[in-house]
Amino acid sequence: MIFNNTFRGELVDNPLVRHVGLQRISVRDKTWMWLSFYCHGFRTTYEQFNESYVNNIKTKGIILQQVVSNYPINFIDYRCFDWINDSTRQVKYLLSKLQPTHKSPINIEQLVEQASNFKPDQIVAAIDYESDTLQNKILIIEKLKAEWIELTKTDKALLWFKKGEIEDKLDFAWEWVKSRIENIESTCQKPEDHEQLLILFDNINHTHLEKLLFIDTIRRRWTQKKYRENLKNKKQCNFLLTKKAISELDKIAKKYELSRTQALEILLRMEATKDSHIRERLEFIKKSIEL
Repeated sequence: MIFNNTFRGELVDNPLVRHVGLQRISVRDKTWMWLSFYCHGFRTTYEQFNESYVNNIKTKGIILQQVVSNYPINFIDYRCFDWINDSTRQVKYLLSKLQPTHKSPINIEQLVEQASNFKPDQIVAAIDYESDTLQNKILIIEKLKAEWIELTKTDKALLWFKKGEIEDKLDFAWEWVKSRIENIESTCQKPEDHEQLLILFDNINHTHLEKLLFIDTIRRRWTQKKYRENLKNKKQCNFLLTKKAISELDKIAKKYELSRTQALEILLRMEATKDSHIRERLEFIKKSIEL
């Protein structure tokens, strides 16, 4: 993506930056220069940062010299970012990891959103803005990649929350997390969808195995809650079944991922509705006896 030539006069043709050797200013170049000016106290928006704005800076020569002095060692290869996708969750996590290391106390997340709506571009801009060597920037992005891979190991276990009664499950998970994780409300809000649930667990500062234990506990508590709710209109009954009947009941329950009680209730409701299987079986037994 290429920026128009209107910005070329100061940032390319200027003797101070002529060694940059660009014919046109790319969005990546412009974003880096804008952030660099911004951290020097020139708090303008991305859209307002153009040739006219720079020309009106009285000390532009000094600032330009400072800004472009690091240009030849500023940008690492785009291929270093090829694992980053257009995901709000991923970018929020990565920017939160980058924020403390910046050379100027600015809100990098809010700023890079001005330059591009494409999430990977925002990470590229944040890394470009880092005041560090190319090698160290590569090490930073590799470290972030390893942390992201480790973080997303929990995602598979969280798929359970996408199956049935999603809203109630999310509410239940939020209440459990609030009661166990200190100050979680200062960094997260109640999840309204699955991606927000993933972001919530991203902000839980525990190991992968500990998070799996949390998820398992939430699931078991949820199952217990639903079980107690279902007991309100039920009464315990004790009866004997043959080993063969128990085996067949277990097969049905396993096939449809039900408990024995749930399987029996469904079978009873179906028979009460259709009134066919027991009648047919009794007629068959009667005919067998008569023969």
